[in-house]
Amino acid sequence: MKILCTIMTNMDYNASVRSLEYHTFWPACQELGEAVLLPFDLENQDALNRRFLQLLEEFEPDVVFTVPFTDQWLDGTMGSVKCPTVAWICDSYRRDYVVAEIPRYSHIVGTDEKTGEMAVSLGKPFLMSTWACNPDFHVPGSQRDLDIVWIGQNSAWRRDYVRALQEHFGDRVIVRGHKFPEGAVSWEEYVDLLGRAKIGLSFSMDMSGEPQAKLRPFEVAACGAFLLAERPNYLDSYLREGTEYVAFTDEQGLIAECEYFLLHEQERKTIALRGHKRTILEHTFGNRLREVFRWALSTKA
Repeated sequence: MKILCTIMTNMDYNASVRSLEYHTFWPACQELGEAVLLPFDLENQDALNRRFLQLLEEFEPDVVFTVPFTDQWLDGTMGSVKCPTVAWICDSYRRDYVVAEIPRYSHIVGTDEKTGEMAVSLGKPFLMSTWACNPDFHVPGSQRDLDIVWIGQNSAWRRDYVRALQEHFGDRVIVRGHKFPEGAVSWEEYVDLLGRAKIGLSFSMDMSGEPQAKLRPFEVAACGAFLLAERPNYLDSYLREGTEYVAFTDEQGLIAECEYFLLHEQERKTIALRGHKRTILEHTFGNRLREVFRWALSTKA
């Protein structure tokens, strides 16, 4: 299978840091076939569209895969593509400009119901999927010397949890991320911190306080940390609560679970190992995109 992958390769708020898409979707495309990468962020819109059309002619892909970021495409560019054009839509709750790009593509993949409703209303084939890990990138470290690790963008919902943890555990809590005082980290630093964590946290609410499917649980588990995830979290279809991860519902529960599992090392390690094994076996981006491409190539637009 020949795959033309067109994505952001650097972070939008830090051009020196490689993007999530570069570390996850791009390796999965390489795993599944002969793949060519066209970065969104290395060319202006006119140049990007010219290069895209050139690659279509030269490479003759079986499928075009993209994770839309903004209005990269000129009107008519995607309409000229004869093979399936698959868009993975994410963070629709805060990225209306990405949802507005749905009409350009032949096939839509999403991680939330809002995306599905929009796609169906426009007559687009839609596949509900979810996040995953890259087992060659999200790897355990050689030691577990950090008690509690949270990494992610700051928001009012997360800030309360972080404050409660820091008041209770002090500097045993490592917090990094965009808009936090300690600042963002590269994806390599991110993996290093999770790979050293005894407990890795995942908060489920989006910026408006609504539950949302998250990437973080799969990354935490793949890096070998004990996964402590906020409920509701959409995880029960992928990991078994109580045996492969543990859930909490409020600040008191979060603190209590952290206290318990920091003290009960063997139980923590057993749950973490189960979650790790299942995640790297079943929940990889290679597996997700294999299903996506099989669906797109067998589904009429």
